Amino acid sequence: MAVIDSRIEGRPGPAFAALLVMGAAYWLTAMARSGVAFQHLADLPTMLVIGGKTACILGLALLVLLRTSGDIRWMLGGSLVLIALADFLLATRGLMSGGTFFVLAHVLAIVFYCRYCDRSAGASVKLAALAVPVLAVLAVAVSVNAAGLHPVHLAYPAISGSMAACAIASRFPRWNNGLGASLFVMSDVIFFWDFGFYNGSGTLGWMVWLCFFAGIALIAHGAIRGPQGIEEANG
Repeated sequence: MAVIDSRIEGRPGPAFAALLVMGAAYWLTAMARSGVAFQHLADLPTMLVIGGKTACILGLALLVLLRTSGDIRWMLGGSLVLIALADFLLATRGLMSGGTFFVLAHVLAIVFYCRYCDRSAGASVKLAALAVPVLAVLAVAVSVNAAGLHPVHLAYPAISGSMAACAIASRFPRWNNGLGASLFVMSDVIFFWDFGFYNGSGTLGWMVWLCFFAGIALIAHGAIRGPQGIEEANG
């Protein structure tokens, strides 16, 4: 009988709080570029804005790499590093380059969460996990149709939604990893809505960043806390 004990619950520490402040500061610039508020921040140099954005996400990824161990470090931490790279490429090289690395990050996270599947999850948890990818695909389908995009774009919310479903159904804290992954998917949906209804103008960019960064922060926090409970396996 092999027993996999839960990790000692970790605390993110002051570095995590500092990264939250950085993310909030970037959100002000996102609001400016979306025309919501703080218009004096709208004209900041592009590379400064992209660099600050990447630093927020990469900082959370590095925090996970430093504060965790084993497969949590290399798989979930690695997934967050890929997300930071993907977001940078999305801003500098376009949708195809960024999207490719986002997909790689999600696939790695799916494999990781499946290793920590909560076999005792109730029906409500399983229903919530199933609902996320289904609702994500339906929501993006509306914007894809409005923008006249190819239906192949629906593959992305299906993959990111599946990642969130696996996070919800895992032994990681659901209010961290499950909610965080779901907010990440919501940022994808809003991103596609911006394309579909605002011609990719960035009008909804402030909402994208709010969901995206909050989701990554929650996932990082959950990674540091570690999986909950004890799982037994015969062998």
